Amino acid sequence: MKELNNDEDPLMKVISSQLKQLFELPIHNIPVDTENLRPQDLEMISKIFPGLNTSFSLSDMFNHMQKFNEQLSDQKNFKDLRRYSLENLPAFSSLKDTSLQTINDTLKASPCGKTLDEMINEHNNGKPVSLNQKFISGFMILNLFGLDQEKNKKANYISLSNDAQHAFYATYSDFLITEDEGLRTKAKVMYENFALKTIVFSAEEFFAYTGNMVTHTQLSIMDFINRVKIDIAPDRLIETTQSTKFNRLTSLYSPVTSYFDYFDLIEFIDDVDTGKGIILRPNKYMQLSYLFYEEIKLITNKIHASFGNDSENKDQFDMELESKAINKGVWEGRIWVLPGAYINLEINKGTQQLSLCIIFVPEKTNGI
Repeated sequence: MKELNNDEDPLMKVISSQLKQLFELPIHNIPVDTENLRPQDLEMISKIFPGLNTSFSLSDMFNHMQKFNEQLSDQKNFKDLRRYSLENLPAFSSLKDTSLQTINDTLKASPCGKTLDEMINEHNNGKPVSLNQKFISGFMILNLFGLDQEKNKKANYISLSNDAQHAFYATYSDFLITEDEGLRTKAKVMYENFALKTIVFSAEEFFAYTGNMVTHTQLSIMDFINRVKIDIAPDRLIETTQSTKFNRLTSLYSPVTSYFDYFDLIEFIDDVDTGKGIILRPNKYMQLSYLFYEEIKLITNKIHASFGNDSENKDQFDMELESKAINKGVWEGRIWVLPGAYINLEINKGTQQLSLCIIFVPEKTNGI
């Protein structure tokens, strides 16, 4: 405001005056029933909702918002708020079933009378906000209600904020792996609430999961090809696209089960110029825009366990040598040559995804 207050510029004086009037307009503050609050609770609530009346101005609100984070960052203020919530709001600390349905039922039966999603929307005043903002709001609500069973003396606003951000950004990955049981519990509920596909594990659970992936039933090359043929069926078709630029028809299929617990989409390509081929790839929604070396190693070794050494006698993934080749963009993957076709494990240059391709080779005829 001071920067706008320029006596030498009449236009700026008018703008400054109008802005000042706007910022001094009273707004309706969040209504709080002060009659039933204990003195210590009233003091705590007043720090969060100052004014507690309709004379609270827009300028007051902005000034308070600057201090709000600092106030909650103060351990005493945050603990007071959490203590008040645990004493006066429906506690989840005794719940053995922490599914979203149970939590919503508990909230609906409480004085709140709302589901978690309804509370999140109310927390954001029903305004359209980003998924990140909704996620953080819900994560905070679950902590205030004691879902993670964290003792109030250990509660910390900064740590809670960090956990909320970690859980949200983990949605860009396939897995969230943590030894923090409270973080796992809250993350699972939030993922279920927003239909997010990230899977939550402890370290032990993750090692058991990946162990099962590695030891799953092995397919021979012919078993693999026969399964793909079965999955390329009309009832598994998702969509068909025609490319006039490349004179190519592409049909996308969803297999009954994923291949090597990784490839869950099948593309059948019929190209007039280059022939027919099949590409198995992971669902883009579930994948990051980059690959981990350990991810490539795991899938390469699982396919090797089924198909054996490739046609150039390459066996299991060599982390030291092949990670360097991947980094330079010259990784050759694996190629298994068959009569009339070959199978190629590669990093697709267009999508940067790990792909397993079946390329059909036209039979040569006399005179060609």
